[in-house]
Amino acid sequence: MSDIKLNRIDATLKYGQFFTSGWLVFFYSLIAFCAIMPVSSIVYLILVFLGIEIPDSETTLSLTCSNIVCCATILGVIYVLYRNCKLKKKILIWLEDAIELTAETTTLDRFRTFGHPIAETKLQVEFYYCGVLKIQSSYDDAKEDHWYKRNGFFKILSKYADRTIKILYSPKYDEILILKNT
Repeated sequence: MSDIKLNRIDATLKYGQFFTSGWLVFFYSLIAFCAIMPVSSIVYLILVFLGIEIPDSETTLSLTCSNIVCCATILGVIYVLYRNCKLKKKILIWLEDAIELTAETTTLDRFRTFGHPIAETKLQVEFYYCGVLKIQSSYDDAKEDHWYKRNGFFKILSKYADRTIKILYSPKYDEILILKNT
């Protein structure tokens, strides 16, 4: 049951985007592709050592730069996957008592980073739970347990701004999970 719900989750209100299926395939493929570069460099060095290939400065420079870019990409993707894995553990706990509800969202603020076409958005979500109106924002100053601080601004929240959406609400943990295609 939780796997079905897990694939439907697009983001959490407090931690931002949650990557599932297609994104994970992309990230693992990117790691595999970038891992080929250092292997090809080792093959080139072996060919040079055996005297089959004659080293030149342009090839050496391009291989060095390519390896640096590939290693940086691998490290960045590993960080994203680590963050996603940590978030998945929290989400699985929150799904134990999650209830699907309809909510209204309001944009609290927008922040446009230089060069990015999509503004990062801070959202407020309003919904009724057991007849009581609940209001939460994407950042709550009272809760300082965010390990990945973004002050509530996330690009993923832009597509859910100022509309009616479907959410999963965990009353025990007071967390909101935003569902895809709402």
